[in-house]
Amino acid sequence: MPGLSIVEQSDCGYRYPTAALAGLDAPFIKRLRSEYFHRVDEDRSICRPVNLSYGIKSRGKADNRLEYEVWVPESQLEADPMPLLVEKYGEDLPHEVRHFAQQKPMIYGWMGVKRAAFEALYHNPAMMGDLVICIGLSVDAYNIGARPDLSFSPTVDSSIAASNAEFEWEVMGYYAPGDAHYTHDELWAAINHSLEAIGEPISELYANDIMPIMESKTERILSTVYGQGITTDEIRELNLRPQEFLQTSSERRVKPQDPNRKVNFLGRLNRLFYQPEHQLPAIESLHDLIAYSR
Repeated sequence: MPGLSIVEQSDCGYRYPTAALAGLDAPFIKRLRSEYFHRVDEDRSICRPVNLSYGIKSRGKADNRLEYEVWVPESQLEADPMPLLVEKYGEDLPHEVRHFAQQKPMIYGWMGVKRAAFEALYHNPAMMGDLVICIGLSVDAYNIGARPDLSFSPTVDSSIAASNAEFEWEVMGYYAPGDAHYTHDELWAAINHSLEAIGEPISELYANDIMPIMESKTERILSTVYGQGITTDEIRELNLRPQEFLQTSSERRVKPQDPNRKVNFLGRLNRLFYQPEHQLPAIESLHDLIAYSR
């Protein structure tokens, strides 16, 4: 694509389990996310959630959504995240978001995502002068659990109900000469031009593969779980807590067929990434797809 160049050594790959913490009837999306980076030579047969964050976002896929996110220490997963949100956003935090944040988090369902991403620079002097827009591009391959506790579902004969991928691009920032001064309108004109210049050829390239989905990934978790016939009352009865999925063995839950064995939610979470029948592609192959595909 003319004017678009990949930033060398900018590629990164990681996996992030994502939990939906509020139902489809909630006014906002509430999610728990974990960005997991492997160390060099580390055993990759397990993905233990670390770098946890709470996020509250507007519903849907619109570009002008509200979004608030804070990093949460493991020790505070069960605590009210409001102090962290207030510390970060202060008076910019709307009253309705404050109220929603204080509702105790409960797991409604999980998604396991492998993300490959890199940055690119877009420059079109005829349209943007000396401005260079930095674009982040990523592919997310994901599996969605069929049940909130990630157990086996007879409906789909698996613990995984849906698999797919999402390709997205967003503006990360811009570069300009140190002595240049651009107006608000000039900057946004360059940003909008860049998004259109990238979006149009991508839309044409994947025209036969695009799915008309207006849900965010977190909403896809919810619609998938509810599509398996799980009711809100059942989810409330399960009363799954975020902390439980960080533990190798549950402190209070046992397997119904064998009360002597405790449930390992962490093991179930890993099946979203490693279940042989639904194994997600390697991050390296995702990078190849977006960097070298012709």
